[in-house]
Amino acid sequence: MNYTHEFDETSGICTIQVTGVFRRPEDSDELKRFAADFFTSNGCRLFLVDVSQTELIAGTMPTFYAGTPQGELARVLRQVKTAFVRRSLTEDDHFLETVAVNRGFKLRAFDSIDKAVAWLARGT
Repeated sequence: MNYTHEFDETSGICTIQVTGVFRRPEDSDELKRFAADFFTSNGCRLFLVDVSQTELIAGTMPTFYAGTPQGELARVLRQVKTAFVRRSLTEDDHFLETVAVNRGFKLRAFDSIDKAVAWLARGT
């Protein structure tokens, strides 16, 4: 997995563009740590994670673990709102959203950047 990020101060959205092979939960964990650190250092509460150009390797249990950060990381991530975008959503994507929301995280899965930005724009 490779990723770049761009912070739009006007909208308050940090966009993370991910490419390559994306493995849940390992790569999800790396992005969660980045988001937590970026929030802590810049105060950004809105994240758009574009994984539409990746090859996703996941399954039910890796997806479950991706939606259940623990400890200090979880405390920080409950303060941010995250939208992730895939070309087409799978059952695993909806499962990840459900698991995360049930644990108090603001996370939604989308199949278009426009829909994700509209949801993020509604604030935290």
